Amino acid sequence: MNKNRQQQLGTYLLATIESPYTMWVFINIIVWSLGLYVIALSIRFLGLVGAPIGTALAGIIIGGGQAWALRHLLPIDPRRWIQHSVIGTILGVLPIGLLFLWILLVAIIGLNSVLFILGGIFGGTLGGIQSRLLQPIIHEQIGWWIVINVIAGAVCAPLSLTGTTFWLPVFCSLGPLSFGLLTAGMLRYILRHLDVPLNDAT
Repeated sequence: MNKNRQQQLGTYLLATIESPYTMWVFINIIVWSLGLYVIALSIRFLGLVGAPIGTALAGIIIGGGQAWALRHLLPIDPRRWIQHSVIGTILGVLPIGLLFLWILLVAIIGLNSVLFILGGIFGGTLGGIQSRLLQPIIHEQIGWWIVINVIAGAVCAPLSLTGTTFWLPVFCSLGPLSFGLLTAGMLRYILRHLDVPLNDAT
């Protein structure tokens, strides 16, 4: 009886070792470890330029290993699997890279400067999208709307996110107020200088 159990256990262990799922687990341990080392070493020796290079190489390593393991389970095209793995790895690492860049920039130029830049980008993006709706109405003056949104966003972000005390909500800071005042002032300027005035808009 004891011998039969040993034989059954041996058969089970052998089947587990030979299983393509076990192979998948081991391959993933290896390729993810190698991939992370490649990213770390690329950044270590190449700096920030090494981040996308290392990430792409990691995607190739991970995708290649997975494709090799999957050949026992699914009829996949290994090249396409690797291509998709590279794209997925780059997109997956992007938020981590942005967070790392945020921390690095804060350490170099300070939190307020980073918020100033990001606020300007946000404001410019918002104003640019809004300008599509305003274009037929204010025509040549449209550029001023984008410019003021860049400025307002750059001013608003540090005031909103670092300008409150005692854990007060954002609306208690000068950020939203400054954004409203700056954009309102520009709207007034634009409407006063239209080639074809609107019906007493100002």
